[in-house]
Amino acid sequence: MDFKKRFFTLIGLLTVFSFAYFLSYTPKEIPEDGFTFKKQGKATQVSPTTRADIKKYNLPSPKEKESFSVLGAKSKKEVQDLEKAYREEIDPEWIERLGKKMIDQQTDPVKLFVRKIKTFVNAEQYPIQYKEIVTFTYREDNGNQVSYRAIVDPLTLNIEKRWDRTIIENPIEKPRGLNPSGRY
Repeated sequence: MDFKKRFFTLIGLLTVFSFAYFLSYTPKEIPEDGFTFKKQGKATQVSPTTRADIKKYNLPSPKEKESFSVLGAKSKKEVQDLEKAYREEIDPEWIERLGKKMIDQQTDPVKLFVRKIKTFVNAEQYPIQYKEIVTFTYREDNGNQVSYRAIVDPLTLNIEKRWDRTIIENPIEKPRGLNPSGRY
């Protein structure tokens, strides 16, 4: 009788530990609203961007949901195979490493919001090139905000092209006059 009790206790413990292992090692998903990076001294905090932050800071939203596009694909199966290869080859934490790299270059305390918009693959070139379109928004403590979109290589974390740059703006402070310079 004592053997059966120990056996079932062991089976129960193995089940609990295997379930905990499964939960801890599932691959990370990139949140739909992106990541928020906050630099405090030399430490960097990373958290998913909340809908409240999007409203509060008037962050740009993508015109389309996150998608996977393939240049040069001939069939639906080929697109599915490339998407599977992408998931196997690209580290799902690339966006966190990129955000930490970008915010470490800043000297002032700043918040950085990074949002992945689109993945595209060029299947016509060898080796296959994976690219990401990402939105970066820097928010300073004084209210200044700068944002732009960029094409990023998720393997090397290099920014290859930037566009839609904003002029440094403070959405809280209104211009003093009617002309573009804000002078009377």
